[in-house]
Formats: sequence, structure tokens, C-alpha cells
Amino acid sequence: PLGGLSSSSSSTQWIVVIDNGGGYIRAGLASDVRPVITEPNCVAVPAGSSGKRRGSNPEDTNFLFGEEVRSTPSYALHRASKRGVVLDFELQGLLWTRLLAERLEVPLR
Repeated sequence: PLGGLSSSSSSTQWIVVIDNGGGYIRAGLASDVRPVITEPNCVAVPAGSSGKRRGSNPEDTNFLFGEEVRSTPSYALHRASKRGVVLDFELQGLLWTRLLAERLEVPLR
């Protein structure tokens, strides 16, 4: 995992710091000097799909997020916030879950 902590130890405390910006989300562990993740704070869904409910399962791969959205011209972008205010908490929570599990490799309960 990023940040130098071993995920094999059951006693490891994961202190995660997230800067949930309107354009970019920055994240890392409290032990990191600076954020180890800086990615667009949005998702991309196939063009033509409603993109409404993506499901609450973090394993759901029906959308792309983070840096993946930059190279997908046939996808439509969706943001959870507008002008710095979170409007879609379900989407933002799903982004955080995927960010923690896939990018920071933090074990989720």
C-alpha cells in the first residue's frame, strides 16, 4: 500500500486524509508528507446511459473514476459536487470507497 504501512498487520491504524475538492480529490495517509493521490473528483459513464444510480457496491465497475476519466471521450462525466458543495452524497461516498480500496489499498470493513 501507499504510505509505507503494512496491510498484513491487523493492529495497523489507518488514518486517512482526504481533501475533497470540487475539481480534484487529494488523499493520502496521515504519515505521508503530501497527498499521494491527486485525481479528478468525478466519474465517467458510457455515453447514452443515464448514469443515475451506479449502485452502492464498490465492486461495481459500471463507471470509471479518477485518472481513468481523462482518456474516455465516449463517456459522459458526472460530478458529485457543484461549486464546492456536495450534491450527490451517494456518488461521493462511492468515489471515496473506491479511492480507499483501489488507490490507497486501505482495508474496508
